[in-house]
Amino acid sequence: MRVTSEIVPGPETSSSPTWLERETARLHTDSPRLAAGLQHLAERPALVLLPLAVVILGTLGAVVPGGDAEWFRIAGLSMLGPRLLDVFGAPGLQIGPLYLLSLGAATAATDWLPEPSMRFVLAAGQGALVLAYALAVTRRAASATGARALPAQWAVGLALVLGGLLAESVGNGHPEEILLGLLLAHAALEAARARPRTVGVLLALAVAVKIWGVLGAPVALVGRRPRTVVVAGAVGGLLAALVYGPFFLWGDVQTFSFSWGIPQETVLARVVGPEASDWGLRVAQAGVAVATGAAVALRRAGSPLTVVLAVIGTRLLLDPLFLTYYAGPFLVVALLWAWTSNARPGPALRAACWSLVPTTVLVPYLLDRTVSLVTLRLVVVVVAVVALILDRRATRPGLPVLGGPDVVSTP
Repeated sequence: MRVTSEIVPGPETSSSPTWLERETARLHTDSPRLAAGLQHLAERPALVLLPLAVVILGTLGAVVPGGDAEWFRIAGLSMLGPRLLDVFGAPGLQIGPLYLLSLGAATAATDWLPEPSMRFVLAAGQGALVLAYALAVTRRAASATGARALPAQWAVGLALVLGGLLAESVGNGHPEEILLGLLLAHAALEAARARPRTVGVLLALAVAVKIWGVLGAPVALVGRRPRTVVVAGAVGGLLAALVYGPFFLWGDVQTFSFSWGIPQETVLARVVGPEASDWGLRVAQAGVAVATGAAVALRRAGSPLTVVLAVIGTRLLLDPLFLTYYAGPFLVVALLWAWTSNARPGPALRAACWSLVPTTVLVPYLLDRTVSLVTLRLVVVVVAVVALILDRRATRPGLPVLGGPDVVSTP
């Protein structure tokens, strides 16, 4: 059945004008041209944020040679030649073929530039594409619940560009991590709308970008619709098999012979012991993350974004490593939830959520390794628990419920 409930304004709506509204009205009176120009930009976040992203991330990429970014560029270039299917012969290359091939093509297209300029273009291009996709997903999430899209886009966009999320990811050569979080969030939103084929395609894209995207499978359970689960699973599984199958059938794949090692100072090392198998641990980690996400998805109603938070949060908690860019996908989905969910967190909670972005970026550089690991994991637990508790408000009368079995796709 079609949901036709009228949207009831959340607690953020006020009958009296805010300070910002009063100052905006005064500016329109005192300087109408300036006010019109600023309003034009305020209503188009991409016009401000995309140029900023290009300058900041391009400059960062240009001055950070080597590392994973260079490794991925070389691997991507190798896929343009006869050794396409042997790219995963390097055990440490834990990245998906779609990302590598795209990066290789972009590298080939810019190899006529001096190397710093080439790195600038590649870093700026990747950052801008991730940002543009983030703004699009934010708008989609806001429209699903009747939230205001512009504040949500500004909050998410500023966190990515100025809060340090994209800078940390690009600086480490891993912008695909934030892209993964956005793909899973988008898939969860589409599952709530009962669009199983789109869900399957998005999950397959996530897996093709990076193998841990498979942990997003529980989003197909949002709304508890058997048809969505079956169709999304079939489409996603088939596409993922088509992407990876040739490498396993005819190429040299050494991916699963890689060993990260388990740092001795982690709690996990004390639980499983220093001799535990890396990939055995990863399989157990994946199983718990998927089970946690499934449990959240099988609720009668609630924000589909909390399913993604549960999956990524569990993965981070159980990961023996916690590199500086790992928190990126979790935080971007948390911001999406804070600004678009039916729970409508108040300004104080939203500000606290946003402040976690620069905090988590800086913590690894300011604190001891063990202290920073504990702090970052504590952030993950607190954010996920608060989101799940407040998400109960998603079933308030008069609000459209995303994820409920009654919601169906509309033309």
